[in-house]
Amino acid sequence: PGPANALAKISEPLPEAVATYDLARDKMKDFRFAYGMAVGMERYERDAYPKKLKLFQKLFSSLSDVSEPVVVEVGMGSFPNAQYYKGTSGLDI
Repeated sequence: PGPANALAKISEPLPEAVATYDLARDKMKDFRFAYGMAVGMERYERDAYPKKLKLFQKLFSSLSDVSEPVVVEVGMGSFPNAQYYKGTSGLDI
């Protein structure tokens, strides 16, 4: 696949929209959430490992004939699936 091309003109948002939606982030809240996702999901990830390993192996084998494969993980959080990409090459993630 080729690079994405944006066809919409980018313009400045209205000041009211910025004041409503562009709020400062709470760094501690972000840290606690990321930590919880990375550490708090250990048991789930351990239990899901065999199934996920098979799924990713099947996915990657289906891409072996694709010249420029692209994998999109939506809502990947702290990227717990990174371990399944080990040993793959030529992927845009």
